[in-house]
Amino acid sequence: MASAQPSASGSGLSCGRTGEVCKFHVQMPPIIDEKKGKLTMAISGPSKVVLESQHKPDGFVVTYVPLEEGDYQLIIKCDGMHIPGSPFSVAVTKNPGFVPASFPAKCKATGPGLSKGIALKPCYFSVDTSNGGHGPLSFSIQGASQCDIGPSKRDKTGFDYEFLPKAPGDYNLHVLWGGKDIPGSPFKVAVAHNTGHKGPYGEPEKVKVHGPGILKGSVGKSSEFFVDIKEAGPGTVGVSMKGPSKAEISFSKGGDNVTKVEYVCPEQGEYEIIVKFSGVEVPGSPFPIEAS
Repeated sequence: MASAQPSASGSGLSCGRTGEVCKFHVQMPPIIDEKKGKLTMAISGPSKVVLESQHKPDGFVVTYVPLEEGDYQLIIKCDGMHIPGSPFSVAVTKNPGFVPASFPAKCKATGPGLSKGIALKPCYFSVDTSNGGHGPLSFSIQGASQCDIGPSKRDKTGFDYEFLPKAPGDYNLHVLWGGKDIPGSPFKVAVAHNTGHKGPYGEPEKVKVHGPGILKGSVGKSSEFFVDIKEAGPGTVGVSMKGPSKAEISFSKGGDNVTKVEYVCPEQGEYEIIVKFSGVEVPGSPFPIEAS
């Protein structure tokens, strides 16, 4: 009597190499065919992989091509139940001669930050690489100030990436897929003056904050720290605090281009010290402290 349970065999169930066809065979006994057993397969791992199957008299021959090395998990089910051995662990090793295909022309960038912005306000954009093959995705930007491009909180902004221009002017934003510009790149971004900003523009990322007051505070006693803007260029220092009560904050000169900040916490508890330079938070801000 033929077995009523499907089975799978072949090297593609356990190993493979990048860029090469991996293959395995799923045997479907006649009793399964008669009952029209539904076969489902899925594979997950470091790269997106498409499983292609070809029907045979005794089952299916399945092939796939992994693009990245690493560990993959292959699931094969019949009528919703794992067949023997499933899920299979597939170890894919690197093929030195394989260069994965990249299609930057099939990628698309969208968002207001690709064309315009306002100094000291985040510029947002997204990039769709779903049809672009193998990446990676990278960025570069040149313009009136140094900018870092990083992920954005999509649930709040509606976009995947953001950058913060620190001065008005023209910027060139390169969006690269597989090391090559996608359509429209480099994007010409015109950054306008921030009408709410008073004074010159500097470089907040070069501000240094130090002193015991950014580590802890004392209830009813003065705590101090220093804000060093020697390397940040022209700009203004702003400090605020959040906590269980309103802290008293005062400023004085602590040296050349150094501001001394003193504060007094009326109540014990956890506070945050927010330090800004020309309206932009400096590295490390907000600084969490506990007043006791």
